[in-house]
Amino acid sequence: MNKQQKLNILTGITIGLLILVIALSAIVWLNYDYIFFKYFITRDYIFTNTLDKIFEDNIGIDIQKKNDYARYFDNLAIELVSNEISKKGNDPYTYQYTPSQYASYLENRSDKANMTYVEFLNEETAFLKFTNFSDESLNIFRSNINQLKTHKNIIIDLRDNTGGDLDVSFNLASYFLKDNDIVYIIQHRKSNEIAKLKKNGELTFENILIIQNKYSASASEIFINALKENLDNVITVGTRTYGKGIGQTTYSIKNGYYVKATTFLVLTPNGNSIHKIGIIPDYEYTDDATIIGYCLSIIDGSIPSLNQ
Repeated sequence: MNKQQKLNILTGITIGLLILVIALSAIVWLNYDYIFFKYFITRDYIFTNTLDKIFEDNIGIDIQKKNDYARYFDNLAIELVSNEISKKGNDPYTYQYTPSQYASYLENRSDKANMTYVEFLNEETAFLKFTNFSDESLNIFRSNINQLKTHKNIIIDLRDNTGGDLDVSFNLASYFLKDNDIVYIIQHRKSNEIAKLKKNGELTFENILIIQNKYSASASEIFINALKENLDNVITVGTRTYGKGIGQTTYSIKNGYYVKATTFLVLTPNGNSIHKIGIIPDYEYTDDATIIGYCLSIIDGSIPSLNQ
């Protein structure tokens, strides 16, 4: 390596470090007021009992034992802002998880997913109880694909399924729909995103019946509308769904906390919003104990079709 090459490398490193220093300085300057307030309050404020109570009431931290106001101050700030959003914006879906709350959420999600199952009611009709839109539930469904292919009809039970992962809703719908079908449309603050299939699904049925109730929400409603607005053999039975047509994004932050915020609106394939509206069933039916039998009667024609 000659002298000029060494000089070029040194110059490049110097310029890179200078750019890094400028960028870091800009970040500090843009956040100066917050950073100053954070360390001013956590280091110099004398009424620490007041701070102790605020930390305890809002994020469940006994800050005296932790003895580190600055470390958890960001979590406190996020919690206070999230609470204001929830109260003033009527948005109960924007909030912060403490580490224990998030662990409990994951455990509950897994427990509920394990209640997903496939049953074969007779030689022609399969039954899918899909309890939440998680990878665990989807994997249980996938493990039964080959048997499902041998049946003409399917009843999908989404009662009390409050939703879950948007991607799981897309993936489940992809087994029933065709190439170029739109599953849903996402409206962000400044852009739209169309979720469209790129291949035909593996499953074809003569009749698809979906059971729903007032607790069928979010990803459940996305799935229902994806099938209803793309296929002509889908019948819904039960009661009006919840009407949650918005979605949240969850990020991990410091100290094992997670923050979740409403970041998009979900539209049906035809561009309709069901938020705070819900989905009215084709057949209103309220007896949970006999609703599966009622669906079988619709399939075999014992109950007149909507077109008769």
